[in-house]
Amino acid sequence: MTSALLLALLPSAGAFGPAPRRRAATRVAAAEAPSMDEDWTDSQWSMYASQSGRWEGVWTTFNDQGIETMSHEGVWDVQLVPCPDGSEGDAAVHKLEVPTPSGAPREIPVGTYRAGALGRQVCAGAGMCSGPSLLRSGLMSTELILRHGASRLRVTLQHAPAEPAEGSELDAPALLCYRCVVSRERCDGSLGAPTREIEAKRWDDVERGAGKESEIPNFKGSDLGRFPLVERPADGDDTHFWRGVNPWAWRRIWGGDAAVATGRESLQRFLLDEVEPDDLWHEFMRTGEASYNLVLPGGIRIQAPQVVQSSVPAPMRVAWMPNGDELLRAEAVVVALEPTDDDRRFLPPKLVTFRADALVNKGAKPTDPTYVDPPEEFDNAA
Repeated sequence: MTSALLLALLPSAGAFGPAPRRRAATRVAAAEAPSMDEDWTDSQWSMYASQSGRWEGVWTTFNDQGIETMSHEGVWDVQLVPCPDGSEGDAAVHKLEVPTPSGAPREIPVGTYRAGALGRQVCAGAGMCSGPSLLRSGLMSTELILRHGASRLRVTLQHAPAEPAEGSELDAPALLCYRCVVSRERCDGSLGAPTREIEAKRWDDVERGAGKESEIPNFKGSDLGRFPLVERPADGDDTHFWRGVNPWAWRRIWGGDAAVATGRESLQRFLLDEVEPDDLWHEFMRTGEASYNLVLPGGIRIQAPQVVQSSVPAPMRVAWMPNGDELLRAEAVVVALEPTDDDRRFLPPKLVTFRADALVNKGAKPTDPTYVDPPEEFDNAA
């Protein structure tokens, strides 16, 4: 395995700072004001520990043009053990398993964490963010994680230092999108990593039991692609990492829970009656600005700046629809290349805010078209 691949696989970390001013983008129920009851250290450790386990996955690398360049299986392993120093509580030992050129697994130790010492990782709701941080190669790496039951989506976005174009008078520092690693993972699955073949096998019995598509009520108007969720696989996990998703499935009325982490001592939770129109970034591919966008099988959408400007907040976003009724979103706002007067020239990149949403489908929008089966005479026409 090349050193570049190892750098892409290593998780990132980040620091926190004050949140930038941003417009309100959600409707908050009056009965659900932001909650600050939970202790930050305890709540962070509880959420981080919930991510522990042996996560076997398919790790796919895309270049700066969104073209797939590499795909292989790997393991993200976090095990809870007694604290090595004998103090009260548990510690989390984190390591990766990646294939060598010969195919044999290779273990890469990542670190040991405990309550109050999670490094540069932060959790909120069903999501986790690790980063941004600087790798030895000079890349800035930001990792976003969303979990749904025993399945999980992990996305690592990496930006590289940019050099001014030849003859350009602009010498402002910037970072350019370099690569993206998308990891589809399942925890302690009996079938192993959720490859296309494994997912097809899990859903094969469900499809046979559901009958023909023409016999499924309202199937033609479904947003679930070709996998009707009338039943679940034997393992009870209704996630299909490789299914197709109708573009109209994203255009729904979504409501649910949101959690926002700001700094190291602030975690706020909100009840969203309905996501406001100007916050429905998952519905479309951004236009009018340089942006990096991926639309992938399994209901996965990724948005990130193609260029990270000096001292300008940059949102890194991931949206995942594990099934037709639920939508998970993660957004990390990062700031990089802040000038400083010392020898470093620039401050390390920092995480400003991290937000994770767990939303449910509340139905179609009144203004959207609805599929209607044609009259029978059209079916009988020559």
